[in-house]
Amino acid sequence: ISNVQAYINEGDSFIENGNFDEAKASYDNARDLAKQLAGFYRDLNDTFKGLDARIPDETGDKGRQSIKIWAKSNARLAALYKRREQPEVAVPLLVEILRIMAPTSSEGKEAYKDLIKLGFVETPYRGF
Repeated sequence: ISNVQAYINEGDSFIENGNFDEAKASYDNARDLAKQLAGFYRDLNDTFKGLDARIPDETGDKGRQSIKIWAKSNARLAALYKRREQPEVAVPLLVEILRIMAPTSSEGKEAYKDLIKLGFVETPYRGF
């Protein structure tokens, strides 16, 4: 998970320097790694259920951390695509944030607000 955060930090540095292509590559790497980690932790969690409760507890926690940082990398990529006026690429990332985090999470709420700003949806979510 710290490696995913390192990719995000690297992407943020590239953004500050105006290197959008490099930032995109870093955010893509962060997203891909976070997605893989979430799957690996889910698989381990399922494998050890009923055998040793400590392992599913640990892998469940790490899986949730992976999903949260996956959403963070999606949000960074979506912001980059919005900045480049490419909403058609930002929208799927924002929808994925809602799917993996839920609309009630802070990440989900922000993603839905972005979908409204992009004109993809119009109905405000009352849970804000």
